[in-house]
Amino acid sequence: MATRTSLLAKFAALITVVFVVHLFAVGAGMTTQLLNGYTRLEPMVYLTYFVIPGTLFFAGWAAVALLVHVLVNNKYLGFFVFIVLFILNTFAWTLVDVESNLVLFSGSPGLRYSDMNAFGPYLKNWMFFKVYWILFAGLIVLLTYLFVVRGNDTTIRWRIHQAKQRFRTSWPVAAVLGGAWLLMAGFGYYQTKVLNTYQTSDVLEEGQVRYEKEFKRYEHMAQPHYTAVSFTIDLDPPARTISYSADITLKNKNTTAIDTLWLNVPHRMNVKLEIPGGELVLNDDALDQRMYRLSPPLAAGAELTVKVSGGWKQKGIENETEFTGLVQNGSFFNNMDLLPAIGYSTSGELQDRADRRKHGLPPNDRMPKLTADPHSGCRTT
Repeated sequence: MATRTSLLAKFAALITVVFVVHLFAVGAGMTTQLLNGYTRLEPMVYLTYFVIPGTLFFAGWAAVALLVHVLVNNKYLGFFVFIVLFILNTFAWTLVDVESNLVLFSGSPGLRYSDMNAFGPYLKNWMFFKVYWILFAGLIVLLTYLFVVRGNDTTIRWRIHQAKQRFRTSWPVAAVLGGAWLLMAGFGYYQTKVLNTYQTSDVLEEGQVRYEKEFKRYEHMAQPHYTAVSFTIDLDPPARTISYSADITLKNKNTTAIDTLWLNVPHRMNVKLEIPGGELVLNDDALDQRMYRLSPPLAAGAELTVKVSGGWKQKGIENETEFTGLVQNGSFFNNMDLLPAIGYSTSGELQDRADRRKHGLPPNDRMPKLTADPHSGCRTT
């Protein structure tokens, strides 16, 4: 009992130190505000947006620090091992393309605060992952208790024997914490990998490479222009839901007929298209590319009316909070969040020169010189 109490006291002390440091930072910030004539202080915002999230983040690392020092049983080597673990968690996951908040220690989608919406859509996702990692931190503290050293016998065999003895009285706590954490892990996996999906930076990069390699050849393919759009949009911010329909008028401003309509549909929207005389000949869901064969072809100067419908609804917990333009107060999004873009877009290409070389892509065009012909880079479609 004394061992458990002593360990919990040390853990509480570490958390208290972190909490107090955050409070000092808030106090310094508020003092600076007052000295500069700003008097609209919001201590509850500072507490809920800075102090509590920061303390919870470092509470997990406090548990890791305790475990490392107990297992290593050497103060200076323990410091070194802890720093190595912290650095590895910060950078190593990127090297293996892991971006799941279920894996990145103490990971979460992060919080955003505004006067208009408080924490808005961010709070639910953040709270789930914080509970998940608090349970894991509890398991770390329990493991630390099992191996904590008492007396002068520090051999591995004796410490394992002591751990077995302590586990006999601690297994109910381990069962509750472990069971709750496993349930959260399974639920989180389903929510973030099955019900919702996300793309890692490497997957996004590979998509950009494939987009350029497969579709760059069609960059100058004649396409019609938007000339009119009529929207009907239904928003339900509390339910994080949007549904919409639109009538689009496209006009062929080229001198030749267009037999293929090439559309880049919005990624998150469940877009449905009604195109008179249009036959779907390409549907690349991974890159959101669709091509329709028009029958008859759209003649020069002719118009085509396309009906678009779609919608989006947040489904449970997300690894990263999506569609943050849909909020309770002050929703903002533009038409291209809802409507398909036409033709090839260089903004979808890989921009970094080193990454382009790595994938065998030629250098992309830089910003033209001021003396360049302004018409040379303009599209005629």
